[in-house]
Amino acid sequence: GALLHLVALVALVALVVCVSLLPLVVLVVLLAVIPLVVLIPLVIIVVIVIIVIIVVLVVIVIIVVIVVTGSTDTEAST
Repeated sequence: GALLHLVALVALVALVVCVSLLPLVVLVVLLAVIPLVVLIPLVIIVVIVIIVIIVVLVVIVIIVVIVVTGSTDTEAST
């Protein structure tokens, strides 16, 4: 009986601690999430910019390659 009483007391204390810590946990989670929510658009913008830059570079390289190969081809043919 005493052991059961002790277990019940520990469970009650654990429950009270959990309930009292819950707002703190929520606060910490919010503090962790808010910067993420703020950063996500920035990250998306950065990713889009990087993708655009990569695409532009690839297009430029392709154009240069086509021009170079075209010029060399015409030079070779003439």
